[in-house]
Amino acid sequence: MKIVLRLFQAAEMALLLPGPVYLAVMSSGSGEDRSFLTALYLGLRKELFTYAYRLCGSRQTAEDAVQDAFVSLVPRVSSLRAMQQDRLRGYVFVTVKNAVYRIHRNDEKARHAEADSAADTAPAEEEPLSGYDADALMTALPQLSEREQALLHMKYFLRQSDQEIAEQLQVKPDSVRMLLTRARRRLRGIMLEGGERHDGE
Repeated sequence: MKIVLRLFQAAEMALLLPGPVYLAVMSSGSGEDRSFLTALYLGLRKELFTYAYRLCGSRQTAEDAVQDAFVSLVPRVSSLRAMQQDRLRGYVFVTVKNAVYRIHRNDEKARHAEADSAADTAPAEEEPLSGYDADALMTALPQLSEREQALLHMKYFLRQSDQEIAEQLQVKPDSVRMLLTRARRRLRGIMLEGGERHDGE
């Protein structure tokens, strides 16, 4: 009979509690602890969600913060049960606030890491051909292949976008960027050999 009762209580809790909170509560020591934590969550969840939402302005973050906070409270159930009601309430609200800030910090770190990664993998800024002596440039360009000349002409003289060039050459825009990089590199090498670069390279 006790086993059946425990199974019934567990099933009821699974319906009332979100997954992470339910799993954490079920891992707590006694049935009394589980009942206390369940009652605590159900009694405060609406107020806590409203509080967390005011802090972050995101429903998903607010829900995550409330759940994360309760999961972190489960190992402290003995201390929680010993607290006066007002102190317990304040303690739970502070835990939720800290969870909101922690999620926010982690999101910021993730965004910075993503931005740093994008910066590391981004192609170098395209070098304009205006940095070279015009006469030397006209002398150097014919030394490139016809395709390289066409690429540079479309990009820097006709001011076409990578997409427009890709459509004309029937290649992908990424391929255009790669081909342009190679063409500029070859042109730069030719210009440096001639010593005609304006900036002294």
